[in-house]
Amino acid sequence: MQETNNPALRRCFGMREAVTITAGSVIGVGLFTVGSNIVGSMGSSVIFATLAALLISIYPALLYAEMGAALPYAGGTYQFASLGLGRAAGVRRAGTSSFRLWL
Repeated sequence: MQETNNPALRRCFGMREAVTITAGSVIGVGLFTVGSNIVGSMGSSVIFATLAALLISIYPALLYAEMGAALPYAGGTYQFASLGLGRAAGVRRAGTSSFRLWL
């Protein structure tokens, strides 16, 4: 009987791949599906609105990156809020995040 090796998935994604996947998702979903409807009503000022949204969203993204590096636990927002503000705040934050995704 011949032995078979169980192939395992290798962890080979680095920062470049993570940024590429994230940027591709944001550009693909945000700009190409929703953006076309907005351009019709806003015209060329949609470029400035996109840049403003970029500037506004960078700060929370950097905060989550810092918390994820400092607190490498599974649980995301719930875990961060629970450790910093207590379990009740973590449950409340997780509930609002889940409700917002549901809408």
